[in-house]
Formats: sequence, C-alpha cells, structure tokens
Amino acid sequence: MRTILITGTSRGLGLGLTRAYLERGDRVFAVTRRAPDNELLTLCHQYGKALQPIVCDLDRESAAERIQQALKGAELQLALFNAGIYGPPPTRLHSKRAWTRSDSSS
Repeated sequence: MRTILITGTSRGLGLGLTRAYLERGDRVFAVTRRAPDNELLTLCHQYGKALQPIVCDLDRESAAERIQQALKGAELQLALFNAGIYGPPPTRLHSKRAWTRSDSSS
C-alpha cells in the first residue's frame, strides 16, 4: 500500500485518480477546495480511513500548513498536483496579490 497526495480531487481527473488509487489498495490524501460532496463523499464512505480528504484552497497561504498538518507522520510515495488555477494571465503577474481570487476578476 502506497500513500499518495492528490490535489483537485472534487471532480474530473483528480477524482478519477483518487478512485483508481483507492481501488488498487492505496491510501489517498485528497485535497479539495470544498467539503467532500457527491462522488468524493461516496468514496469517503466506501473506503473509510484509506481516503483522507484535506479541505483547503490552494491559492491561499494557509493551504500548505493545512496539508502539512494532515500529512503529519505519513510517508508519501507519490504526489500528484492536479489542481487547476484561475487567475490573471502571466503577463499581469506583478505581485503575490495578483494570484488571489479576490483580485482575479480585474
């Protein structure tokens, strides 16, 4: 059994990877922006302790600390950073603030 961290697990590729690794018998730390619902919640019930959701928004500074706390004591064999990012185009990146969601509409 491997221990795997996957980001962007609420839907799409991240959810599919989460399901596939759980089916192989691996332990998955699933990073998601919102509390698990629908398919991810079903997987939580189906796989119990093998699936550990980590609720955090990766564009927030607190995300790294939250993930680190959740992983405490775990030895990762694989990390898949699948989360997408929405924000200003690269030519407009002048500050850390430019990456925050509150500034992405400008």
